[in-house]
Amino acid sequence: MPFIGTTPTQGFVSSFPKQSFTPDGSTTVFTLTNPVATANDLEVFVGNVRQEPTTAYTAAGTTLTMSEAPASGLNFYVINKSFAQVTTTPPVNSISTDKIVNSAVTAAKIDSLPNTSVGTSQLATGLDLTGKVATGHETLSDHVATSQFSTVGYTSSGNFVTVGSLAIPKPGIWRVSAQMRIRWGNVDYFTKMYLTTSSQAGNTSTIANEIYVAGGGANTASRMLYERVSVNSFGNLVIEPAWIVDVPTGLTSGDTIYFSLQPNGADGYALNNNDANGRPGAHAIKVAETTTSGSTITTRSF
Repeated sequence: MPFIGTTPTQGFVSSFPKQSFTPDGSTTVFTLTNPVATANDLEVFVGNVRQEPTTAYTAAGTTLTMSEAPASGLNFYVINKSFAQVTTTPPVNSISTDKIVNSAVTAAKIDSLPNTSVGTSQLATGLDLTGKVATGHETLSDHVATSQFSTVGYTSSGNFVTVGSLAIPKPGIWRVSAQMRIRWGNVDYFTKMYLTTSSQAGNTSTIANEIYVAGGGANTASRMLYERVSVNSFGNLVIEPAWIVDVPTGLTSGDTIYFSLQPNGADGYALNNNDANGRPGAHAIKVAETTTSGSTITTRSF
């Protein structure tokens, strides 16, 4: 129909749906096409005579129950009065947050976000992520590793011996250092320190699994200590050599670095000491991510 002024944004359903049935004289329960709440939502006619709600019939949902079965051949129909309705289409951008019930919007109604949709610009400065970082993400233990060495003797000339080790937790560029407290007796000898990826216990003059500079060989080995010890009596020497070690991405759980010595002279008193005057050990700090792939640990050139 025509309107004066703006056409309303809502539409009206003006007719009451009629539904006819074919009685057989025995059936009392009939199925409605459109549901109702109560018997008062229906006008029921049997033989064109309107019936009294709740007395001649009851209705709920899509079920109509007659108190007596309508006789066969009678004109039997209902008119659903509850079906009249108004439909409204809200204008675009007309629904505000105060019109939405709290907690009414569930995750099922929210489209998933792309993996790259949240950047640093979407995070508040000083955002507290306590308890929000899942296990397996970066923690302090992923960036710092420490290990204390026990007292280890190296009393045979030319025999390699591992004095300690340090487990590296993750791939990356690590600054690795070891504090050694060397004690000796009265023999002149040389001491070399090596980095290896396996313990040298039981080896003699052959070094195994030595760590080299990337692409290099024995001449680029990570031998950081080459010290001549010359004394007439007992002595102690505390040293702390350091390396820049590249643990590649292929070693997803990191790896273990071993610190080994090779004395060139036999001294029954020689050992890496551990007492109240000095406790040897090693530590590593992750300084950068690595771009090296594979599974071979190397050192960086100085």
